[in-house]
Amino acid sequence: VNRKGCIGTTSDTVHVVNPNIPFTISASRTAVCDGDSVTLLISTSVPGVNFTWATAESNVLVPASGTGNVISLPLDLVDGIQSGFVDFIITPSNNTCASVPQTQRIQVNVVPAEPTISIVGGSSPICPGTSLSLTSSQLFNNQWFRNGVAVQAPQGTAVSLVASDSGNYQVRFT
Repeated sequence: VNRKGCIGTTSDTVHVVNPNIPFTISASRTAVCDGDSVTLLISTSVPGVNFTWATAESNVLVPASGTGNVISLPLDLVDGIQSGFVDFIITPSNNTCASVPQTQRIQVNVVPAEPTISIVGGSSPICPGTSLSLTSSQLFNNQWFRNGVAVQAPQGTAVSLVASDSGNYQVRFT
């Protein structure tokens, strides 16, 4: 009330805080095999920022949430048979307000079975002037070796290899 008996107007001050905290996520890898670890490094140039994270996953065992600017975890598939993924949803805050989150997806792949070799059309050892066909149990992504040296493509990466030279043969899944 002023001197003349009138009611004056008042104004309230409202502070709107809308932090848009820029930050980066660096992943050690974006695709791993079952049981491998992944490390995410989260950084910003803004002082006093804290980070919280949550996960959304498909077929991966992983903690649901955590805090800090370094996330380092082993990622295990639920069943070891079907691949999956983890989305890390990372939110920065300045102790008052949360900022806009970012998501980093990590693919978790099944570890392929070790291939086995079967001999087709002959027996081991082979004699000079003869050959036999070696076949991998894996249909794709093979690399054949003779005496520890990779056999050149295309035969060295096929499902089958015709062996006509003596030596020790191996196949690896790549």
